Amino acid sequence: WIGGSLRFAEVQIYLDILLETGLIYVTGGTFSLFAFIYLFSVLATSIVVAPRKSFVTAALSALCHGILLFLQFYRKIPPVGEFAMRQDPVAEASFTILIISANVCASFTVAYLATYLAGQLRQVRWQARRTEASLAELQVLHEDIVQSVSSGLVTFDREGRLLTANRSVETLGGRLQEQLRQQPWDGVFQQAPSFSQLWRTLNDGMRVPHRFSAALVRADGTIIPIGVSASVLRRGTGEPVGVICSFQDLSDIKRMTPTGSP
Repeated sequence: WIGGSLRFAEVQIYLDILLETGLIYVTGGTFSLFAFIYLFSVLATSIVVAPRKSFVTAALSALCHGILLFLQFYRKIPPVGEFAMRQDPVAEASFTILIISANVCASFTVAYLATYLAGQLRQVRWQARRTEASLAELQVLHEDIVQSVSSGLVTFDREGRLLTANRSVETLGGRLQEQLRQQPWDGVFQQAPSFSQLWRTLNDGMRVPHRFSAALVRADGTIIPIGVSASVLRRGTGEPVGVICSFQDLSDIKRMTPTGSP
């Protein structure tokens, strides 16, 4: 269907060239002001059909225009308009050659430029697709790295709502990421500084992660002692958009620590 549509468009453009030739004839032929109208067909071919086909259109346009002007000059067809009929043969011959030459140059120049620009556009599109594919691969790799980290990794927005969590968080907390998403800070961490306090601390010129102890709330209500390291989550521009926390399970360390030891 696409091939049929392109073929129909190509035939339509060729018919347009014949109509354009007729228009030039009835508006004065050699002295018509519409000789430039062929250029639209050349551009249409490059855009609708194929860039390289524009050279075929340019050649056909130059051929039709040249045949028309030579037939008119040799009076094989009568010139239209009194102005054309009153011209001196020598002046008309010179002007005819000039107009045909100008039309040929203009048509092929437009065809060349259209083909060149189309090639540049294809190259830009190819580079854009390649860049998009590379970004997609990097995104997948980044996601794989985040999910493969043994430590729990969570991000919160500026309101203290959980945004993302990796598999370690799901394993430790017994809840899926969909269940954790949009959970408040206090619903994830207990025995920890409030989110507002943490946010002020992190944005108070601190350039190193803020470390503290907390408890992770599991789906069954039990808690796990954890050590948390929190940092400001920033955009590429440096604008703070939330908090990123990494944490580790301290249960084994707590069990090895003698009761009552400092």
